[in-house]
Amino acid sequence: MTRLGDGEPVTLDEPAGDGQARTVAATLALSLATRRPVEWRRAEAQEVPSRAASPGESPALQADVGSPTGRDSIGHGLDAGVASRPAVALAQAVATAVGARVDGQLATFEPMPVRPGRRTVTCPPGVSAVLVLESLMWPLALAQGTSELSVFGATHVARVPSFHDLALGLFPAAERLGVAGEVALQAAGFAPEGGGQLRARIYSAPKLQAADWTHRGVLREVRAYACVANLGIGIARPLAQRLSERLRSRGVAAQVEVLPMPATRGRGLCVVVAAEFERVRSVFTSVGEAGKPGGEVVDEAVAGLCRLLERRGALPPLLAEQLLVPAALAASRFGAPGALPASRERRPSRLSVSEVTWELLQVARAARALCEVEIQVQGLPGEEGLVEVRP
Repeated sequence: MTRLGDGEPVTLDEPAGDGQARTVAATLALSLATRRPVEWRRAEAQEVPSRAASPGESPALQADVGSPTGRDSIGHGLDAGVASRPAVALAQAVATAVGARVDGQLATFEPMPVRPGRRTVTCPPGVSAVLVLESLMWPLALAQGTSELSVFGATHVARVPSFHDLALGLFPAAERLGVAGEVALQAAGFAPEGGGQLRARIYSAPKLQAADWTHRGVLREVRAYACVANLGIGIARPLAQRLSERLRSRGVAAQVEVLPMPATRGRGLCVVVAAEFERVRSVFTSVGEAGKPGGEVVDEAVAGLCRLLERRGALPPLLAEQLLVPAALAASRFGAPGALPASRERRPSRLSVSEVTWELLQVARAARALCEVEIQVQGLPGEEGLVEVRP
C-alpha cells in the first residue's frame, strides 16, 4: 500500500479519557502540518501521581515529556482502550476533508499535503464541528493562501471547545502567533442531532510566531452570556439572573446578557463567561445536556473562571491545550514554510497554565514526537504548571 505522508509513522499512545476527541484533534492538526503519519498503540494505564514534585526532583512525568527522542514510558493514569466513536468519526471527517487516510479503528492516520481553498465538511452525528475546524486551522494557515471553510455539525458539545471558545478565545490568541482568521456561527447545533454550521476564513501565515503566555495581567472586564437556541426567553432569563448572582457572590462584576443563537433544527443552551485580562482572554463555556439542570450549567461556567482567578496560571487548561499545537509548530522546522530564509529563526514559547490536565500531557507527547521539539511540562495533573517549548 502506498503511504501518503512523509517518512515512517510516528507511534503514539492511544488517547484516553474524557478529552480523547480533543487530543485526537490536536494530533491530526500536527500530523497534517508536518505531513508525518501517525500510528496509535494500546497503552497500559498506570497510577496517577498523587503529589507534586519536591524542589530538585525530576519526576518521570516531566522527564518523559521533556525529551525529544525518548520513548513515552508513562501511562495516562486513565483507563486506555479502544478509541471512542466520536474520536474515530472526527478523524474520518478530517481525512475526508483533505484526502488523507484513516483506518476504521483509529490505528493509523496518513496525511496529505493541505492546500488552501474552499472546503465544505459535513460531520457525522455527534462529531464536533469545532474540533474539525481546529484540526484544519493550523495546517491551512501554513498552506500559503487564504482558505474558506463551511463545517456542518455540532457546534456546542459538552467537554470539547464550543464556537464561543473559538471566536472569543482561540482566534484572538492566534493573532499573537501571526495567524489571522474569522469565524462565524451560521447555526447552532447540539449533540446528538448536530444541525449546526460554522463558517471560517483562515489567512496565510508565512511564519508562526513564538509567544510568552506566562502572565495574564490584571483583569479588565468580564462578559457573560446565557445562550439559547430554539428555546423561549423564559428559560434564558433565569439563567442570566443566576449567572449574575453567582458572579457577584464571587466578587466578579460582569455584564450579563441573554443571547439567542440561530438554529435550523434541534434546541439547546450554553453559558459563556469571557474574562478579558491584559495579555489574554479566557473563555469558560458550559453546555446543557439531557438531564442536566440549567443552574448546574451556570455554576460550571462560573467555577471555571473562579478556579483560574484562584491560581497564577495565565491560561485555563482548554486554551493551553489549543495553543500548544501552534507553539510546537513555531519551534519546529515546519512552522515557517513561507518565510524568507533570514527570518526562519525558531524561538521558544512558554505557557503557564492554571491546571495541568492529562489531555495537555497527551498533546505535549504528540507535539514533541511529530514536531521534533523539546517540550517540558512542570507540574502534575490537577496542579498549576508551566509548559516550555524549545527547538
